[in-house]
Amino acid sequence: MNPLVVVSNIVGIANDLRRCSSTSSDVTLPSPRLVRWSPRDQNRSDFGQWFGGFYGFKDDPHILHLELLAIFHGLSMAWDRGARDVECQSDSLDAVTLVNSAPPSRHMYASLIWDIKDLLGHEWQVVVLHTLREGNVCADFLAKFGASRDRSIVAIDHPLDEMSMLLLADALGVSSVRP
Repeated sequence: MNPLVVVSNIVGIANDLRRCSSTSSDVTLPSPRLVRWSPRDQNRSDFGQWFGGFYGFKDDPHILHLELLAIFHGLSMAWDRGARDVECQSDSLDAVTLVNSAPPSRHMYASLIWDIKDLLGHEWQVVVLHTLREGNVCADFLAKFGASRDRSIVAIDHPLDEMSMLLLADALGVSSVRP
C-alpha cells in the first residue's frame, strides 16, 4: 500500500477521534434529515393520489438532456390529462435552473428548453422545483426501470406492481434518512 495513503488514513482517523472526544461547544454533528416527497399545499384533496407516470429508454450519454426530456414529458402528460395546478420536481439542479431562468440563446438543448417554456406558458399554475433523488424514490425507480427497457416512452395510468412499497415509503416519509 502507498505510504502516503496510509498516512492520510491515519490523519483522518485521528481527526475523527479528536472530534468525537471533543467537549467543545463548537463541534456540532449534523442531525439526520428526513428526505421525502411532500406537496406544496398539504390541504389539497388529491394529496397522495397516483396521477400517472411514464418510463422509457433513450440511448443518450448526456444526462442533462435526459433530465430535460423527463421534465418535458412530465409536463406534457400533466397538461394532456387536465392538471392545471402542477408541481414538477426534478433531482437535476442544472435542468431546474435552465427551465426557471431566462431562455438561453446558445445552449445545446435550447430547442428543448424552449419547448418546456412554451408548456409553462399555457394557462395553468406550474412550479418547477429541485428535489433530492431520495425525495421521490418512485421517480427514481421509473427512471431505472425505463433504462432497462427498449421502448422510447411508455405512459402508465397505474403504478407498476413493483412500486407498491416505494409508494408507501414515499407517503410515510421513510424513503431515506440523510445525515
